[in-house]
Amino acid sequence: MYIRMGCGFRSIVNGLELFNDFLGGALGVIPSHQTIENWLLKAGIVEYLDSCNKFRGKEYSIIIDESITVGSQKLLVILAAPAQHEGKTLKHGDVEVLAMAVSSSWKAGDVEREIIKLKDKIGKTPKYIVSDNGHNLRKGAELADVPRHRDISHTIGLILEDEYKERTDFKEFMDIMNKKRLSYQLTANAYLLPPKLRTISRFMNMSKWVEWAWAILQVYDDLGESQKAAYTFVLDYKELVTELYHVMETVDVVFTKVKKEGLSHTSAKYCKDYIWINLLRKDEIAEGCKRVGRAIRRYINEECALLKSKDECHNITSDIIESTFGVYKSIQPKNKHCGITPIVLALPLYGKVTDSKKRRKRPKGDCPWRADAAA
Repeated sequence: MYIRMGCGFRSIVNGLELFNDFLGGALGVIPSHQTIENWLLKAGIVEYLDSCNKFRGKEYSIIIDESITVGSQKLLVILAAPAQHEGKTLKHGDVEVLAMAVSSSWKAGDVEREIIKLKDKIGKTPKYIVSDNGHNLRKGAELADVPRHRDISHTIGLILEDEYKERTDFKEFMDIMNKKRLSYQLTANAYLLPPKLRTISRFMNMSKWVEWAWAILQVYDDLGESQKAAYTFVLDYKELVTELYHVMETVDVVFTKVKKEGLSHTSAKYCKDYIWINLLRKDEIAEGCKRVGRAIRRYINEECALLKSKDECHNITSDIIESTFGVYKSIQPKNKHCGITPIVLALPLYGKVTDSKKRRKRPKGDCPWRADAAA
């Protein structure tokens, strides 16, 4: 209930008491919220300590990242996944939490030591690492002498940032969109407002507002006079919106292909061909599209250099660890000054509880409280 439903420990007690009343006391004595928390932490420790055993003698990869600062601390998490991509998007049930460590900061040498510890625990060095482009993570992998894949989401986000961040038309359009969001709230035109623009990782999350701008262009002639007057600014940036739409449509195809099927020579060829057809081959395509397309193709070629055979297929996305940090953010204490608390031990359990294939199946008709009630 704590992990799957997001209930607090006291809410779990209330829920169990409600069920107990409904069942006529069949559940017996309901444990206290502190007891339930202790059970959770103990189960988390057991799962965490056992995680390394699951990769002994196997080829594995690791996904590594550090959290934002919580209080004065940062959490470094290392997840393990099979080295050979299994042809599906990674879920929490597909990875194991190999390491969780807390520090005020994580330098390259610290990251290197955590990676080396895995060799001592598992008996084998990871085949490759997946991380974002943080200097400490990049340098730590280099010091540990383990090949590293750059996360596709962060890397393409940087490519988009390099192309558009300083472009005058892009900055003007973003500024106008922000102002329109403020001026048209609580008005009759609010239903057409653009999505909220993110301040962090803005270039990794462009798809929604680009789709919004493209949709406005497609339906503009069918809008009422008031709506046309409110959103006529989109027409002024039609060339930019069209360029961004072509770029993001291609980026989304590349993301879907690589994140679902992994990076292999086959998927790489598909992505490079798609980029060639949609962003490079056509004469009428904007130069910005072509620069982005060439940069993404270079990135794919560089990552393919780590594939040692035609049959290898690697994971090159760290989305799953970003999701893991999201899980911790949802359960961490509201008071950030507490720093990283022991509740972090719930993370190793998350994949086991949320993945239906890994949850233990109870024999049909076997209800645990019936024996207790009979006793």
